[in-house]
Amino acid sequence: MLSVHSLQSTSDQQDPALYAAIAAALPTAVVPEQSATWAYPQPGWSDELNAFTVVNSLLGRVYLSGRLDKLSPHQLELMVEGMNVYKLIRSHLNSAHPIWPLGLPQWHDDWLSLGLVTKNNGIYLAVWRRGGVTEKDLPVKLLEGEATTTARVLYPTRLDTETTWNETSGILSLKLPDKVCARLFHIV
Repeated sequence: MLSVHSLQSTSDQQDPALYAAIAAALPTAVVPEQSATWAYPQPGWSDELNAFTVVNSLLGRVYLSGRLDKLSPHQLELMVEGMNVYKLIRSHLNSAHPIWPLGLPQWHDDWLSLGLVTKNNGIYLAVWRRGGVTEKDLPVKLLEGEATTTARVLYPTRLDTETTWNETSGILSLKLPDKVCARLFHIV
């Protein structure tokens, strides 16, 4: 089917926290440029949850839906930021290969991660927290010993995130404040 059609909708799941496990596993079934993942921002959701739904879609093809017409200017700015990040990274995704610093996702995992290693633009790493502890170490072994590596939040930039990169061990240590939150990092 994917040899004939350019997109495959990945799920009709509308709960962003549940969709995260699907989004994190997508490269096991479909290439990023064909994996259409829904982002459903809602006016009644927190910034963290609205950002979470956008992170779900950033390492594939964004299907943006929801009640965009009802979002506040503040919420809309968060969506625009996410779509601008997507425009920035999408040309690198079609030649990237996946990594899972926390292993392949399981449906009920508290923390999930998916990285796409690009040919010459570093790694785009999505991290989801769906409960559990506020801090997590993500081993990015292919960068172990890389002294020039930096990890920065690409999206959402205005929400709290604490990061430390350990170049010796290749570990990105994160502290994410909310029980349900997600971030997209660029590691170069």
